[in-house]
Amino acid sequence: MTMRGLIAAFTCVALSWPLPVRLAAQSVVFRGRLVVAEGGPPLRQMTVRLDRFGTATPNDGGFFSAAIPAGTQSIRIQVATGNPRWMLRYPTSAIALPRDTSFVTDIIVAPSLDETLTRDFASSVTRLGASLRSAGAADSQVIAAINALRREFSTRTNVSIDELRTAEKLSTERARIYPELSATLERFMIKANNMTIAFQYLLEPSFGSDSAFAQLQRAITEYNVAVEALKTGRAGFEDGVASNWRNTTASADLRAVLDYALGDIHAVDILPLNEVLPDVSRILTGNLRGREAQTRRADVMARVRIAVSTLRVRLDELERRKIRVIGTLQSS
Repeated sequence: MTMRGLIAAFTCVALSWPLPVRLAAQSVVFRGRLVVAEGGPPLRQMTVRLDRFGTATPNDGGFFSAAIPAGTQSIRIQVATGNPRWMLRYPTSAIALPRDTSFVTDIIVAPSLDETLTRDFASSVTRLGASLRSAGAADSQVIAAINALRREFSTRTNVSIDELRTAEKLSTERARIYPELSATLERFMIKANNMTIAFQYLLEPSFGSDSAFAQLQRAITEYNVAVEALKTGRAGFEDGVASNWRNTTASADLRAVLDYALGDIHAVDILPLNEVLPDVSRILTGNLRGREAQTRRADVMARVRIAVSTLRVRLDELERRKIRVIGTLQSS
């Protein structure tokens, strides 16, 4: 074969070989994020179906991606939530495929209409029962009124009477647990802050004043009562939230708040403060005098100054976490 023939043959083979650029252009990437309302099923049990192009599984942040044929104009999305009471709320119809492949489309999962109605009904029944009893209605009258409402609601919706009773029970338990949990956490916060302030302003006078030392001890005693109440109630609070809110996020947040309060704050920062009290008492009563008393006093003041500074930061963080979890429980 001549040189010209070899070149022609090579050119034909090269032109018939599929180019990588052409292969890459056959599909585009669709990126999405599942946004689940408070109290929803865990992301790990959800699956996203993208029309006829297959499925995708979200990561822990709800993000997912999938290859879609190039040239596709729109796509319909479905979500298998693993819970019949939770469903795809947006988008409910086909959406245009974004031209920018880096764009992330939010996919919203929220309670179904029946679930929302059931929750609202249960909360209303709980309040109605309390109102009727406070107005002097007999238990038989309250039960009759609620039974009539329950039957009427069930006939107008797809919710069974048994499901309504279950929702009412959960609502009643939430109404019982929430005020106690909120008050116990708030009392701990107040007494921990009071004790921090007492150490900041009463420690130095306590070396020479019985009255200042007594006030410091009283702040510590009141804190001890509050922390013991939190310790005692912890298991019940955690079990109650897990059983009656059925919100994995709220349960995890509550455990984190209690771990932080009883671990980082109480065990790590506050308990060591009690260790300085014997030295304060010895100096106050004159059992420790002279240079040794001066050295010990300076050491105690330095240690407490550092501890108080750390406590202020930690208590601010605890307040932020407490507001978040209490807000979630209140709105659920």
